[in-house]
Amino acid sequence: MRRILLSGALSGALLVSLLGTASAASPKQTEPGAPGTPNCVGQTMAFLAQNGPDGVHGIGGLVHAFDASVKDLKAFVQLYCAGE
Repeated sequence: MRRILLSGALSGALLVSLLGTASAASPKQTEPGAPGTPNCVGQTMAFLAQNGPDGVHGIGGLVHAFDASVKDLKAFVQLYCAGE
């Protein structure tokens, strides 16, 4: 159940961040990695760390906000990058 909730919450966070106001000139990772590409996991982890919901900073803050673990987050990102 926790994995389903995490997956839905992080999917929503990805969507909200994609629709957010990140500037193209910003040094932030402005989009997650593209599924199926070799660097998808690293780019997506950087994106999530830099573009969490308001008040959430970094991977630790993100997993805490969704009552998950870093292991859960990595598993979600790996599924996302595999296109599942």
